[in-house]
Amino acid sequence: MTAAYQHAASQLAALTSAERDWVLARLASGDALRLRELMEPGPAPVEAEPPAPPPPPPPAAATPEAAPTPERILEQAAAPEVATLLLEQPDWFIALVLGKRRWPWDRELLAGLEPAWAEELSVLVWRAGEGAKPRACEAAIGLLAARLQELAAPAPQPASAFDEMLARMG
Repeated sequence: MTAAYQHAASQLAALTSAERDWVLARLASGDALRLRELMEPGPAPVEAEPPAPPPPPPPAAATPEAAPTPERILEQAAAPEVATLLLEQPDWFIALVLGKRRWPWDRELLAGLEPAWAEELSVLVWRAGEGAKPRACEAAIGLLAARLQELAAPAPQPASAFDEMLARMG
């Protein structure tokens, strides 16, 4: 990022949420996205202390395989699958999912949208990231993750030729 973007991001960070939204809504979507990335809090600085020894590994028999969390499902999802499901939803739903955090597929999704829609959606995403209730974001992510799992699950196979015939008639 250039010094100009960093300077603009620091100036925007000093504004109120409403003022910041107003400015970002008037920028090109690529510029607005770069500025938002710069305004996101970075990782905590690393201290110079020596690393602590790693904890002992848990016993193999005591760790049952946990079901993946909805966020983990979305992290591992492919952009085309997410786009297929997400773009069927209203803008406010998309904003709740995208406003929660950065996803591996979010840039590809936004790049595939019409520029005007992407700009409108980026404002909604910004507002959702700042003002949406965490439970609403988590519910949207949970619903999308469930739909992704439904897509990934193989269709049940009929038990017999009779069941197959009934399935084709229905």
